[in-house]
Amino acid sequence: MRKKKINGAKQEEELTFKPKVYSALVICLSKDIALRLQSEGQLPKRFYQIRENIFSTYGVYLPDLQFDIDVNKTGDSFKLFLNGTVCSEYVCESSSQQITGYVAEKLEEFILQHIEELINDTHTRFLIEAYNWVAEDLINSVIPDAISVTGLTILLKQLIQEKVSIKEFTNILQTVAVHKIQIDHGIIKINNQMVSRQLLDQLGSGAGGNKANFYNELLAEVRVALKRTISRSLKRDDGSLSAVLLDGELDKMFSLAAYSNMPVSGDMLEVFYNKIQDLKLRYGSLPLVILSSKFARRQIYNLVSQSHKDVSVIAVDELTPDTKLEILETLAA
Repeated sequence: MRKKKINGAKQEEELTFKPKVYSALVICLSKDIALRLQSEGQLPKRFYQIRENIFSTYGVYLPDLQFDIDVNKTGDSFKLFLNGTVCSEYVCESSSQQITGYVAEKLEEFILQHIEELINDTHTRFLIEAYNWVAEDLINSVIPDAISVTGLTILLKQLIQEKVSIKEFTNILQTVAVHKIQIDHGIIKINNQMVSRQLLDQLGSGAGGNKANFYNELLAEVRVALKRTISRSLKRDDGSLSAVLLDGELDKMFSLAAYSNMPVSGDMLEVFYNKIQDLKLRYGSLPLVILSSKFARRQIYNLVSQSHKDVSVIAVDELTPDTKLEILETLAA
């Protein structure tokens, strides 16, 4: 009887399901490439340098790289997993090539391509912990009273989506704190017209209204606070910037559409898309930058980025005073 119990316990142990849980960033190596990397012994150092560069440029705190080995896989190949899903597979065709350099190059390309997908609540908490020693009072006053950790994650993801560095983390938090006061007591301007918070809430904005609009509104204020970072990324070495200015009436239409959640008509969108395509053809040698109000900007970006990811959309308020602005033309309906 005792023997049957022991055998039953062993069988139950063998049948116990133990899920294999991956971290956010995983590299799965074939056994051959794992041996080559082990002999070179440089990949951990190279990944440390990648983490350092990414944080220095974008302010993104990369998670630890988890290593996994597929013992059944031969040849110099590896896979990169993001949040548990395989996204890319690579094969090093040259056996004489230093394998660490090749793997590190592909790893950094992969991270930059998917960087916004690495922004989650865990990442946000890492940032909060990293900055806590210099901004403890600010952090405690903002989270969770002004914004939740998840809300802050949404904001950071929106910034990184447009390659805006979040390294000025304390500046972002300060702007969130000020915006909370404006929500509670303030009046804001849309196209130089004073608009009450009550009206914005009726249109679907603000803390009491549509959450998507609330975050778009907050994003607009944060981007203005990060104007030095945004301007520097677009200006030439001499401080000049060439841009196409959105017509006032068109800007007003997109601003109201953003705040009222009422879509722009299909005919107007078609006209707008055609004009963007025409601009790209005429200014093909220049990086195309569209200049709008801060209220219309996100709406225009969402439309343009669907088919023209290389077009930048910025607000007039996001330019620093020293920007030497050249208006190429006005984009009208």
